[in-house]
Amino acid sequence: MSLSPRVRMLTVLALCLTAGPALADPDRGPDKIPPGHMPSSGECRNWIPGVPSGQQKAPTDCYTAYRDTYYNGGWLVYGEEKDRDERRW
Repeated sequence: MSLSPRVRMLTVLALCLTAGPALADPDRGPDKIPPGHMPSSGECRNWIPGVPSGQQKAPTDCYTAYRDTYYNGGWLVYGEEKDRDERRW
């Protein structure tokens, strides 16, 4: 039995609307990184959700962190820079 594209789309939409709030975790996100684990100015870090703070990769240059984030997932966390140009990444 094959479902029409419209029924399939509505089914996926209904699943997303009902499962979305259950999957959201307010204790996770890039703004929940402990202050002592933020990279220093000029550095970046690949932050992988679910991995404890002490087991995250060390801060490194932004290109390496960007590449790690691209291949491993997670968030790219920038060190504090006032004149950062995010269009490079």
